Amino acid sequence: MKTKSNNKFNQETIDLIINSAYGSAGLITKIKAWFLIRKNVELKNLYNEYKRTAKSVHSLDKDEMPDYVLQKLESKTGIELNTNETSFISDLTSILFAKPQLAFIATAVIIGVLLSSVLFKEPQIEHKYSPSEIELANKQTREALAIVSRIFSSTQTKLTNEIIPNNVAKPINESFDYVNNLFKKGDI
Repeated sequence: MKTKSNNKFNQETIDLIINSAYGSAGLITKIKAWFLIRKNVELKNLYNEYKRTAKSVHSLDKDEMPDYVLQKLESKTGIELNTNETSFISDLTSILFAKPQLAFIATAVIIGVLLSSVLFKEPQIEHKYSPSEIELANKQTREALAIVSRIFSSTQTKLTNEIIPNNVAKPINESFDYVNNLFKKGDI
């Protein structure tokens, strides 16, 4: 992407413009680039050209890229690109490492939340209960547990005496008798 206007600028300035256009520059670098392209029309055109190229490169699907490009990317970055597994953690870390400003903002928000929870913590109200209130609560708890116990006992009795023998065991025994009769007759 060398143009005639590139010869006027040193390599450091061009790298600064390219990194800013591709979104891989830090906040300070982006600010420097912004001041440069604001002052110089040729740099602004160069930035816009790289920005369009970056947009088209970033919109490329992995399947559209040649294998040698993917292999070169894997060898230079150390990240395997052929896996189709994506997880929330890997997506989050890639976003945070690709965008240092986002990592800084996320860290600042987390620290802010932690500090505000410590600084603005409401004191816990301790309830003082009298011995009579505690005795009443104990009595009510015992009564509630006694009711639950009676319900469980009646349910167990009903299950063992009525439901299981009539509704479960009887149909199973009938089906076993039917199968046994079939084997005796030789129908199967």
